[in-house]
Amino acid sequence: MLTNPRYTGRQVWNKQRTDEVLLDVDDVALGHTGVMRWNTRDKWVFSKDITHPPLIDDDTFEQVQALLSRRARAVDRQERQRRTRNPYVFRGMIYCAACQRRMQGQYNHGAA
Repeated sequence: MLTNPRYTGRQVWNKQRTDEVLLDVDDVALGHTGVMRWNTRDKWVFSKDITHPPLIDDDTFEQVQALLSRRARAVDRQERQRRTRNPYVFRGMIYCAACQRRMQGQYNHGAA
């Protein structure tokens, strides 16, 4: 609740966008499909006026955002990588050529 700006009583637009992605890069005639992707927070549009009764005030919301961003930076990258059950060598390095989404490794009976 404290990460959603809507609870401050303001309306929020442009949180997501639709990107057109080819269904098959080798056969362009198959056409495109729409893929929803999140916009960065700086592209979000907030209403200036309060549109509905707020559940939290703006100051509290900003304090929580600052606290959460400090916590996120404080977590060491190595610590985040140790959370996985099966560390994968190419983690976060391989992307799909068709849709640009990050590919993930699959383990089967303990082998990658």
